[in-house]
Amino acid sequence: MNVRHLAAVRGGGVWRHRRGACLHGGQSHHRQKNYEAVWQDLEAVNAKAVALRAELIRAIDEDVVAFNAVMGAYGLPRATDEEKAKRAAAIQAALKDATIAPLRAVKACFEVIRLSAAAAEKGNLNVISDAGVAVLSANAGLRSAALNVFINAKAIKDRDFAEKQIAEVNALLAQAAATTEAVYQTVRTKIGS
Repeated sequence: MNVRHLAAVRGGGVWRHRRGACLHGGQSHHRQKNYEAVWQDLEAVNAKAVALRAELIRAIDEDVVAFNAVMGAYGLPRATDEEKAKRAAAIQAALKDATIAPLRAVKACFEVIRLSAAAAEKGNLNVISDAGVAVLSANAGLRSAALNVFINAKAIKDRDFAEKQIAEVNALLAQAAATTEAVYQTVRTKIGS
């Protein structure tokens, strides 16, 4: 993944990739002589990465909108009982959206982690470090977005909804940690360090 330019974006600390969630090893180097056997696999990885880049950008944008809605709900008037009730309902609805948006980012980052594994396994050795950078960046994005799920879920009164979101994030965090470490070790082994 060519992640040479990352910009943290409010709304989730989700990493926005300027040039993409494109796996560098799947972009141009795979058609070299030693990679003919896997170039189609790497083309598929690259196509999935491009789609994930778009999904991550959407998730970031949705997270920003959701965050602004939460802030707007907290700013609603609360002088009367009716205003307090409307404000409380608006806050709860906004918090649910503000939990769902970063959860989408968590899922997309997890998919980038999975693609990084394919790139590390089959990618060009001359750019294999990009697979390592990709997996570490995606894991950082996943963990950052997870924090937003956790903080928003904490304030949701519908505990069934909140606990479902938290459980899903925790499962992805565990899988991501194991996969990230495996990919990182694969890359280090291939680099020879």
